[in-house]
Amino acid sequence: MYMESLSLGLTSEEAKVKLVKYGSNILPDKPPPSLLSIFFSQFKNPLVYILLAAGIVTLFLGDFSDSAIIFFVVLVNSLLGFIQEKKANSALASLRSLVRPSAKVIRDGKKIRVDSNKIVPGDIVELELGDKIPADGKLLQANRFFVEEAILTGESLPVGKEKDGEVYMGTIVSTGEALMEVVVTGAKTQMGKIAVSIQKPDEDTPLTKQLKKFSGQLTLLVIVLTLFVFLVGLLTGKDLVEIFKTSVALAVSSIPEGLLIALTVVLAVGMQRILKMKGLVRNLVSAETLGGVTTLCVDKTGTLTEGKPLVTDVISTQEQDLTAQNLLQLSASLEQGSEHALAEAIVGSAKKKNITLMKTSDFKAIPGHGIEGKVGDKKYILGNRALMRKDKVGYENFEDQIMDLEQEGKTVMLLAEGDKLLGLIAVADVLKPKVRELVQELERKKILVWMITGDNERTAKAVAKKAGINNILAEVLPQEKSEKVRQFKSEHGGVVAFVGDGINDAPALASADVGIAMGTGTDVAMEASGITLLSKDIFSVAMALDLSRRTLSIIKQNLFWAFGYNIILIPVAAGILYPFFGWLLNPALAAFAMAASSISVVGNSLRLKSIA
Repeated sequence: MYMESLSLGLTSEEAKVKLVKYGSNILPDKPPPSLLSIFFSQFKNPLVYILLAAGIVTLFLGDFSDSAIIFFVVLVNSLLGFIQEKKANSALASLRSLVRPSAKVIRDGKKIRVDSNKIVPGDIVELELGDKIPADGKLLQANRFFVEEAILTGESLPVGKEKDGEVYMGTIVSTGEALMEVVVTGAKTQMGKIAVSIQKPDEDTPLTKQLKKFSGQLTLLVIVLTLFVFLVGLLTGKDLVEIFKTSVALAVSSIPEGLLIALTVVLAVGMQRILKMKGLVRNLVSAETLGGVTTLCVDKTGTLTEGKPLVTDVISTQEQDLTAQNLLQLSASLEQGSEHALAEAIVGSAKKKNITLMKTSDFKAIPGHGIEGKVGDKKYILGNRALMRKDKVGYENFEDQIMDLEQEGKTVMLLAEGDKLLGLIAVADVLKPKVRELVQELERKKILVWMITGDNERTAKAVAKKAGINNILAEVLPQEKSEKVRQFKSEHGGVVAFVGDGINDAPALASADVGIAMGTGTDVAMEASGITLLSKDIFSVAMALDLSRRTLSIIKQNLFWAFGYNIILIPVAAGILYPFFGWLLNPALAAFAMAASSISVVGNSLRLKSIA
């Protein structure tokens, strides 16, 4: 391609200098947490601090069995959280490393293939069908060049590009060939700017906020009660060691050790169950949040729809002379010489129906209009209204039918022989299976569903109608998606989830209480999400939500068991039985009762494994 282009491009030395100056062509990303940081993050809880303090005091007093039980409970909780978070991070890293992109560049007057992260500004990149564009740039030359920009704009159909046109990192060449001069790389690309925008400190979820508030209040209560019992013991002349033991027993009894396991074990089991449903949950917080979702926002292209055009209607206008199958055969035969996405849809539909394609001649692509060619000795044209008008084909009698199809979000092509219209072929990005069932299931669960897309309003309304979605926001830019999600969080309250797959969805995925990315989508989208669906089945969203709700139900049961023991033991530890029976609660008995609490909640949590 373009032999004269070999005189363009950088030298190897120039590329090395620019790589040092501009850095690698990679997206900004938070470094993965170390194993130590993941482990120690499990201890960030006031309840854990009190338990550790109680364990140290009992150890100091020589009650080794009490200390062992307390430390064991804390360690089990921390290990469970560590193991689950490490597994999720490793799985996501493996998923992202499956693809190692490269690009064909011109250096030293030769075409060579280099890793995309070595691309630098000024590089001349050769682009062909199927290539993923490695950086933002300007087209030096273009030949029937179309690019799929759905991951960036939400537009499902390829966009035509000409010389001096702009192309963007991460988009995919669907037709033709071109030469691109790289303008910016890495963080300065459109994709990079979005990646930067999603890097923000992790926010606490609603349940986490409630537990933190409760933990603080409980910590204060424990300290006050312990000091009160200690002072009463001193004032009444009790033995100092006995006072210490009573105070420690009260502290141990006041802290629901079972609360930590009540949350950690059930969320860990829930994460494993969701994984069996092809859903990768990155951390315990996301598993907890998913069960409380009250509003679900969803992208259109690639999430609700297949993300590629398919033939939906074949309508013959000359039914006596030409059947719908004959019409598809003629159209596919003409289109087999084209690389356009719409041509692929028509040829693919014919092949799927085992229709034999005919030989064609004199093929010609007419940019912006369609194609023309011969089958046998007859000349045909296939394209839009402008092409029909140019060849004086009368189609006005079918204008209403064409407009009805377009109102459904479909692209309509007209086939004609001479000045006679033979038929219509409609192509659209169709819904994935089970989308309507998903929406109905979410509404049954009282979850408000919104479709937010960058695609045009006409197409968005057509897709939403088929999916059964009543709330639509169309022609929304990536950053506006994020703003809408934050608006929903402040106006609707509750927990807001976002489901998407493209780069344009990443800010919204990061802004939602829980982001759900399609595993077939982009790395940026998966990185911004707490949950990645490894299956193409969109209905797995509903199954994951249902399982998370059951998980929350078991958490509530666990909290009942965890606090039940404390409600009984706190008065006993405070000495309420002492005036009547002379009984004081030994720290060992208090720790044993707390261990029984933990065993109860673990057993209840494991029931989740048997839930279908």
